[in-house]
Amino acid sequence: PTHAEALKKVLILDVINLDKEQNFEYLVGSITDALKENLKQNFVYVETPKEEWQKAAVANDLVFTDESHTRTYSLDLGIAMRQDITISGGFKVRTRRGTQLLEVTIFLIDVKSRRLIDTIAMETPTSGEMFSKINKLADQLSIAAAKVLPGKDDYEKNKSDFGGGDRSLTITTRTKPLTVFGLRKFDETDQLLRPSQYNLSLEAGARYEINNFWRRYGVWGQGALFFSPLALDSAQRTQTISNFTLGLIAVGGASMVFDLSRKLHVVPRVGVGYMIGYAKLDLSNYGKQAFDSSGNLSSSVNAIFFGPLVVLSGDVQYDLNARLFLEGGLSLQTFFNSKGVSMTAGVNLGTGWRF
Repeated sequence: PTHAEALKKVLILDVINLDKEQNFEYLVGSITDALKENLKQNFVYVETPKEEWQKAAVANDLVFTDESHTRTYSLDLGIAMRQDITISGGFKVRTRRGTQLLEVTIFLIDVKSRRLIDTIAMETPTSGEMFSKINKLADQLSIAAAKVLPGKDDYEKNKSDFGGGDRSLTITTRTKPLTVFGLRKFDETDQLLRPSQYNLSLEAGARYEINNFWRRYGVWGQGALFFSPLALDSAQRTQTISNFTLGLIAVGGASMVFDLSRKLHVVPRVGVGYMIGYAKLDLSNYGKQAFDSSGNLSSSVNAIFFGPLVVLSGDVQYDLNARLFLEGGLSLQTFFNSKGVSMTAGVNLGTGWRF
């Protein structure tokens, strides 16, 4: 395929005790867990955590959770949360000819097509083989789910064709403590500034990324604010030069994802971009002051610096849950301007959210 097939997002609501019979309330967890475990054993998908759909239900005015067994409720919540598949249902306990019977109905819905895929129903006495019947109900749900979810065997055989298709937004930071090569000190005869001249620089920004956009590859774009408050070293004098620098960085490129485990991933990235910024250099204690546009001596110099960037980075991501993750790693930024090239090494830290 041209694009990796995104893993389906599946919303599994609790199976509701419709009559609120307290003696059978424990079946809410038992039946729901049986359905989830059977699906996990047979299919590959992204399950939406319970705490997320509960918050989303309140946020979207779907507050009557005792109605979550209905097709309308689960479809509306699935649409609001941009899910692919929803599973919901409920159970009743009836007495017939002196025997208590458990009646369970489960709905499997394709959210994007607004289509009911299947209805799975079961009736069993509440004693004897009730739990084995619940397991058979879970088997029937898996047979229906095979119409819309990739099986584990199929996924393993064609893993490169699948992807999370995850879209993520990451709050990023970068600290540059090291210059790899390039001019390290400010030269009064060459007042073009470079990132390599800063003893310390800080970046903060955000990155939007689509993982597994094609096969194992992803695409990303990032914007960041570049800041340096520390003095520059002088090439001619022992005095340092007070400095305030503020700049913007825009970068975009490609990435890959390597899974070390279900929660741990290595993500190398390469990108190209541009940096532009403003610097104010205080020369009041420097000895050689500059002339302003009127020919008068000035105690400070204002400068604009700009140039293209090439970025190479490697980060390790750790999933806190299905949505949130932490990220950390190293990066190299290579900056170009009319006077040469400079490369700096930095430490990356960030936290992100997949949606």
